[in-house]
Amino acid sequence: MLKTHHAHLALWGQELAMPMITHMGTNNYRHAVKLEEHSHVGFELVFALKGSLAYELASGECIEIRGGQFSFMPPSVAHRGRGGYEAPCQFCWMIFNPRHRQAIKGTPFTREELGEIQRRYSSFETSVVDYSTNTRNALHRFRMAFYDHFAPTRSALSLPLLRSLACELIIDSSRHLEQFSVSKKSEYGKAAAEYVEARLFEPVSVNEIAAYLGFSVSRTHELFKDYTGQSPIDYHMRLRVRAAQKRLLAESVAVTRIAHECGFSSSQYFSRIFRRYVGLSPREYRRQGD
Repeated sequence: MLKTHHAHLALWGQELAMPMITHMGTNNYRHAVKLEEHSHVGFELVFALKGSLAYELASGECIEIRGGQFSFMPPSVAHRGRGGYEAPCQFCWMIFNPRHRQAIKGTPFTREELGEIQRRYSSFETSVVDYSTNTRNALHRFRMAFYDHFAPTRSALSLPLLRSLACELIIDSSRHLEQFSVSKKSEYGKAAAEYVEARLFEPVSVNEIAAYLGFSVSRTHELFKDYTGQSPIDYHMRLRVRAAQKRLLAESVAVTRIAHECGFSSSQYFSRIFRRYVGLSPREYRRQGD
C-alpha cells in the first residue's frame, strides 16, 4: 500500500479514459500547501474527510468545508485557498464537464442523462453541504482505489472502479444539493416573510427585501413566491387586511382610524383593497359581524 502521509494523487480524464472528468484525486496534506486563484471549465466537488479547508472567492466571500461536508463550485468561479494556501486536511475532489463532446465515454450515462446532470448542476449556486454515510463509504472506496492504482503493484481494476465511483459521487452529490437547495430556499423564503411581518404597518418594497436577503429582486420574488405562494406585495396586503378584519370586529373605532393604523394611506384606498380581498367594504364586513 502506498504511504498516505502528505499524499497528492490525481488522474486526468484522458488517463481514466473518461473525458467527462477533467481531473480528480485525493489529498492527504500534513501541512499547508499553496493554492493560488484559479477557476474551472467544469463543475467542482471537494469532499472533506478530516480537518477542514477554506476557499476565498473572487467576490470576497469565503467558504469553509469541514469533515463530513462537500463544496460545490459552478464553472468559471475564481477561487483560491484562504490566504493562498490549503490547510492540512484530508479530502477528495473532482472537476467534471457533462458538456464535453465525448462526455458519455467511460460512463454508464446516455447523452440525455448527461443533459439532465448538466441541467441539475447548472441550477445550483456555490454551496457547502453535509454528505451521507453512503457518500462517506463511496469516498473511502474512492481513496482506496487511488492508492491501489498508484501502488508499486498496480491493481488491474483500479481504473474501472474509479470511473464507477466518480459517477456514483456525481449522482449522490446532485441529490444532496437538491435537498439542500430546497431547504435553503425555504429558509430564505421564511426570512423574507418574517421581514414583511415585522414591518406589517410600514411601507415595504421588494427592493428592501432583496437588499435584506442579499439577492436580486427577481430572485427574491421567486424565493418569496415559493415559500408563501404569493408575491411580497400581495402577502403584505393580505396580512394588513387580516389585521384590519380583527380590529373591525373587536373595536368600535372609526374605519378611517383603523385604515391609518393598519398602514393604509387613506380610507378610500383601504376600502378598495379590503373589498378586493374580502369581497365586502369594511363597513359591510363590520355590520355582517355584529
